Amino acid sequence: YLACANTGINRSTYYRWKEADAEFREQVEEVMEAQVDFVESKLLSAIKGGDTTAIIFYLKTKRPQPWLQ
Repeated sequence: YLACANTGINRSTYYRWKEADAEFREQVEEVMEAQVDFVESKLLSAIKGGDTTAIIFYLKTKRPQPWLQ
């Protein structure tokens, strides 16, 4: 993780804290959710702009064809 590198925290320390500290874990989950929200907003903007690749990606992930499952 880039955050670990930027703060000088070893990844094993991060995972240990995440496992042991509920408040830390909750904060991590909030940051991850904010990142997903940001990316989703960019995807939706691309779709609104007519980006065919974004439209196809969205449909493939949100509406998989039942005959392929």
